[in-house]
Amino acid sequence: MYQEKGNPNSVNFLPPKDLTATKEVLFPIDETQDITEGTTVSIPVAQMHSNANIADVAHNMAISVVPDSQLSVGAELIIKISAISADRTITYGTGISGNSFVVPTGETRYILAKYNGTAFVVVSADVAVVDDNSITHAKLTDDAVETHNIKDANVTHDKLADDAVETVNIKDANVTHDKLADDAVETVNIKDANVTHDKLADDAVETVNIKDANVTHDKLADDAVETVNIKDSNVTTDKIADDAITSDKINAKAVGTTEIDDAAVTGTQIANLAVDTQHLAAKSVETSKIDDLAVSAAQLASDAVETAKIKDANVTLAKLAAATKGNILYYNAGWQVLPIGTSGQTLKVSSGGIPEWTT
Repeated sequence: MYQEKGNPNSVNFLPPKDLTATKEVLFPIDETQDITEGTTVSIPVAQMHSNANIADVAHNMAISVVPDSQLSVGAELIIKISAISADRTITYGTGISGNSFVVPTGETRYILAKYNGTAFVVVSADVAVVDDNSITHAKLTDDAVETHNIKDANVTHDKLADDAVETVNIKDANVTHDKLADDAVETVNIKDANVTHDKLADDAVETVNIKDANVTHDKLADDAVETVNIKDSNVTTDKIADDAITSDKINAKAVGTTEIDDAAVTGTQIANLAVDTQHLAAKSVETSKIDDLAVSAAQLASDAVETAKIKDANVTLAKLAAATKGNILYYNAGWQVLPIGTSGQTLKVSSGGIPEWTT
């Protein structure tokens, strides 16, 4: 079966009644040829879609193409070339045009050429199968990778050479959670200081995307992580360095009684004059908390000192207030005062044992 040019239906290819008449037809749609390598090769093309395999290339090679006279515009030719023992330079001869390129040792390249009615023109060359560790920084142009170019969960560690991806290769906000396979990114794949805030989409990084112990200080640029980049409830105690929380990071009145360990508030944590009367519990100041000689008259209320508070034999003459000249102090069921007598009187003791003045 062949397709008559201009006719969408396939028809039997039969000789016309008029043997001098001709029909312009398209040829069978696919053909694959194995071409023997050499310094020059010639590839005949008679189909709209043709494949040519040139394996074990042992020479620098010039490729020519011989298009069939009935070939239609738009026909495609794919050439697969494998170099085994050394780098091989590929150039073009008659019937095909394009820029020369090199097939590296041990690798395979593909050429795609299209027919313009006169010759084949190379539209894509030097295209390699992606091997592990073959995508290096030099292979990526600035902003080359966008979200839609990456199949979900298909960026794995094995596809990246060490230090392959730098900030400039990733379009801002295009690394999303769906683009990362679990445990795909390890420390060695990220160039130091190249994870910036602009490279992270909001909520892009979840705990499952980060391999344990692989986010190091060197991998984060200064000010790279903002609040919006951290998923809720994902800052745990283990993520906070010792002494990392300073006073300016704590909200006013954020620390309550339950956050303070027993006996953790020492004198060095209390500012001078910080404890006032309203913050002392009733009867909370004991004798051992008062320094010797620290209670002065100003600290005693009027009538504050009663007899019971005075140690026996501790009221001395120096503590007695001055009295009228000549008065006598004596004891009779309590201390009594005998006023001074008159001139010429003498002091005697009465029958009741009380001192008195007599004339």
